[in-house]
Amino acid sequence: MHKQGENMSKRLVLVLGLVVAIAAGLGGAAYAGSGALTGPVTISTVEVGGNQEFLILNKNADDATGNEFAVSGPLYRLGTHTRVGKLRGVCFVVTKKFGIGQCAFTASLHQGNVTVSGTINFSQGATDTLAVTGGTGNFRNARGEVVARNTGQTSESFVFHLIP
Repeated sequence: MHKQGENMSKRLVLVLGLVVAIAAGLGGAAYAGSGALTGPVTISTVEVGGNQEFLILNKNADDATGNEFAVSGPLYRLGTHTRVGKLRGVCFVVTKKFGIGQCAFTASLHQGNVTVSGTINFSQGATDTLAVTGGTGNFRNARGEVVARNTGQTSESFVFHLIP
């Protein structure tokens, strides 16, 4: 009986060890398959319309420095009417004449968020490159840059070049 109890204990330890190993493997597989970036991705979008608000914090009429510009609007796949998310952000004017802002944006896409930071020239047709500062969801390991182009009075294109 003693030998049989010893064998059963060994089997129990072996089975428990196997269960733990399988669970750890499945947990790792779920993590690896849960949608993090595994290669370069380009997402071309345009923000059109939405809400824009200027906050005049600097009362000096000859100096725009420190004033704020907030934006919130829908993001569409560039060249289509397919909505892919929302853009929300804020810029602080860093020039005496309104024209350049230090900005932080969050693009809330269907697969997660991408956060972006950098300077933007508000002149129509201006193109700027901003840094990807982080992400969530499928973009949680995102790095890279975003090319922002002022395409009109109420629109801006954002081309996200993301890498893991």
